[in-house]
Amino acid sequence: MIRILTDSASDILPAEAEQLGVTVIPLNVTLEDSTVLRDGVDMTPTEYYGILAGCHKLPTTSQPSPELFENFFTEAAAAGDEVIGIFLSHELSGTYQCAKLAADMVNADNILFVDSENVCLHGITVQNSYSWTIHPIFVKHLDLLNFNINNPYNAPNTDGIDPESCEHTRIIGVNIHVGDDCIAMKASKVFLGMKLKKSCEHTVIRNCLLDKGHGGIVIGSEMSGGVKDMVVTQCLMDHTDRGLRVKTRRGRGNTAVIDGLVFRNVEMRGVKAPFVINMFYFCDPDGHSPYVQCREAMPVDEYTPKLGSLTMEDIVATDAQFAGCYFDGLPEQPIERVSMKNVTITFDPNAKEGQAAMADNRPLVKKLAIYAENVKEIDLHNVKIEGYEGERLHLANVGHFEED
Repeated sequence: MIRILTDSASDILPAEAEQLGVTVIPLNVTLEDSTVLRDGVDMTPTEYYGILAGCHKLPTTSQPSPELFENFFTEAAAAGDEVIGIFLSHELSGTYQCAKLAADMVNADNILFVDSENVCLHGITVQNSYSWTIHPIFVKHLDLLNFNINNPYNAPNTDGIDPESCEHTRIIGVNIHVGDDCIAMKASKVFLGMKLKKSCEHTVIRNCLLDKGHGGIVIGSEMSGGVKDMVVTQCLMDHTDRGLRVKTRRGRGNTAVIDGLVFRNVEMRGVKAPFVINMFYFCDPDGHSPYVQCREAMPVDEYTPKLGSLTMEDIVATDAQFAGCYFDGLPEQPIERVSMKNVTITFDPNAKEGQAAMADNRPLVKKLAIYAENVKEIDLHNVKIEGYEGERLHLANVGHFEED
């Protein structure tokens, strides 16, 4: 028999572990009064969050005792069973090394270790999630290949894939039908993002069908660690609210740097707002506060996010409704550069008005060609927009603008 062993960072509940036949070794949690608790054993998550709310000093965690692993490995060896151990990455915790040490002490050759910095999901179907569906965190080499995600189109927060602070990610041949963002690149909110400085970087997304949902390919808004070096190519977005969507806000931190994004060979059908960059995103309890939504320049400080370069090439969007391009940067920290080449956008003749970007005090729009505010540089080469109403360009505080 093969036994599966993991640690409590997997967040598998006891009932789920029993049903799946998985053994969970608890991490240790040390509270501010030096009380040491076993994660998921000595208290429920609800009880822990209650204690956390009253803490003046955040709890710390530590790896389990090698003795726990040694006992498990000894019992498995005596039964003639093999063990697969899947643990939190060794770069984030000592649990992996602790388990390896215990295996050496037992001197067993029936144990296989999987360091979770390498993860691959292939050929599965996941459906009817009540929240984010696939949410890998701190994975160094992540392959998500050839599978399906099916959630109700009208169910909020049912994101398809949300890689958080992952490196060298490949998402290829995935069909996603959800009620929120199809693929959203994350890098934690301000506390963890600024403390760990763990960005989401070196990502390739290719040959994916992104159906319904709020956004096709989304950056943020939880991205205080930054999102860098991302290429999206040969994807189809079918009737999502927005296509290529960047969302951030004041308060995400100066480590929240988005840069080096390339979108190439993408088709959009019935996407209401194909290209949206929004630095006034009204998420979180303070999302509608004057600090987040003020249209005047604020001081640039440790909580000011930054957007670098975004490149969009060889893209066709048909039957748009709200706006073709909607770029809304911060006055104190404008978007650095937007480059578009060989892009065609056509509007639905029967388009209805709506909100292109989720920000306060922004009017509903319909068939708006190009709106850009607070952008340092915009380069448009062979960008065709058909069926729009009013002026083609609506520019404010745009530095260098070039079009041919």
